[in-house]
Amino acid sequence: MEIANSSLKYDREVKAIAYSKSGIINYWILDVNRHKLYMYRLLGYLWVFRDKLD
Repeated sequence: MEIANSSLKYDREVKAIAYSKSGIINYWILDVNRHKLYMYRLLGYLWVFRDKLD
């Protein structure tokens, strides 16, 4: 899980790739500015958006 204040784009693009290469299949990002939790799941080589909690 990442907590994003100003790094949301970096977390979605750069860190997601690093996590997929490490074998992590579930990835959550908490956007503290918008008060949202984004949930992704790795399917093959693609991160698939699963859900968003407000």
